[in-house]
Amino acid sequence: MRFVARNVFKRTLQGPNVRKIAVFFSNGPSADASAINTAVLELSALDVAATVIAFLDLPSINRAFVVDDSGLFHVINTPVEGDYKLLLKGLHLCTLCYEPLTCMAGK
Repeated sequence: MRFVARNVFKRTLQGPNVRKIAVFFSNGPSADASAINTAVLELSALDVAATVIAFLDLPSINRAFVVDDSGLFHVINTPVEGDYKLLLKGLHLCTLCYEPLTCMAGK
């Protein structure tokens, strides 16, 4: 996450209609919780909307995303079995398209 924050978004266009988005996939806990906190702060400073799609429960990422109150960060915990349509709809509306009224209604 820190690599993405430092290297990917440093040469992006700025403007009122430009939205910077990062989607991360995770299948296990992180070894370093402080690195996650630093990455979240760096992404927040760059106004990057980040979403983590997690296949297992990730308490360190949940704690790091709760600290930021901007609403740019989301963690999607996928169930082992079940329908992914509702989760993908949340990703589509809240992260990719950003319809704030729809996102706030879902929380």
